[in-house]
Amino acid sequence: MNEYHLDPPFSITELLTLLSLKNLPQNGYRLERNVLNITLGYHHFGRATVYKTLKRLQHQGYVARLEGGLYSNSGIYDLTQKGELRLKNEIRLLRQLVSVYDYH
Repeated sequence: MNEYHLDPPFSITELLTLLSLKNLPQNGYRLERNVLNITLGYHHFGRATVYKTLKRLQHQGYVARLEGGLYSNSGIYDLTQKGELRLKNEIRLLRQLVSVYDYH
């Protein structure tokens, strides 16, 4: 049995979304901009992808919507305790996988 988590790994979009929310609750637009910044412009997803991902993560209990906005999808989102724990486990697993390879 896997000591890190029993769920399937996050997609890159889910992982980047959770990493973006790690230190600061954000709305979709800010999250979209933050992903561009943390990936140095390498990864970009559009507004529809952002809100579909947030909705899926919210349904799974990893993200909570803190405030409503003008539209049904808009609002401020934050990690839940469950999301923080799952993100830590996912990062730990990724670190272990990367450490298998020697880049020296």
